[in-house]
Amino acid sequence: MELTIGWHDFNGPVPYHKIPQKPGLAAVICRVEVGKLELLDIFEGENLRDTVHHHPRQECHKSNCDNDPEYFLYLTDQSSDIRRGIGRDIRQQYEDIPCGE
Repeated sequence: MELTIGWHDFNGPVPYHKIPQKPGLAAVICRVEVGKLELLDIFEGENLRDTVHHHPRQECHKSNCDNDPEYFLYLTDQSSDIRRGIGRDIRQQYEDIPCGE
């Protein structure tokens, strides 16, 4: 399933154990109710599997979602600076993201 966040198409949900070892951004999503999703966090990494599995805000993700948080990925070989810029742009568009800065 594609989910447009900002101007980027994220694919998912990707099971936690199947997150690839590729660069990109991860959007942490909570299914609040049928048809309603909430963006909990957005972050980038050179190796998304390691970044997600060792992310310091995992407790925030879990405490802000009654269900298991889901991961939607935007895979890109763009530089870390560009990926961080995409994350900043998304955070500016979605003001109420509960996890992260």
